[in-house]
Amino acid sequence: MREDEQTATLRLEGDLDIYRRAEIESQLPEPGAVDRVIIDCSAATSIDSTILSLLMRYRRSFASAGGDPVNIVVIVGPGLRRSFEISGLTRVLTIVSAPGQSQSPA
Repeated sequence: MREDEQTATLRLEGDLDIYRRAEIESQLPEPGAVDRVIIDCSAATSIDSTILSLLMRYRRSFASAGGDPVNIVVIVGPGLRRSFEISGLTRVLTIVSAPGQSQSPA
C-alpha cells in the first residue's frame, strides 16, 4: 500500500435493500477520489439484488476512473457471503469474512 493512499470506509448494518439504495449510494465515495474502499457489511442481516447491482455498477465506475476493483473490499458475515457468491461478486471484488468468522475462500 502506498503511504499516500486514500481509503474510504463505510459501515452498513441491518437490511440492505431497495429502500436503502439512495442512502447507500450517497455514502459511496466518488470513483477516482480514493484508492481503496472498505465496505463493512459484517453487521448487515440481509442484502437484496438492488444493492448487489449497485455494488457492481460502483465497481465499473471505480475501474473506469482508474481504480483497481480489487481495492474494493467488502467485509461480510456468513449470512451475506452466499449472496455475494451467487451474484458472482466474489470474482470481481475482494470479499473477506468478518473477524471471528470462518475464513472460507471467496
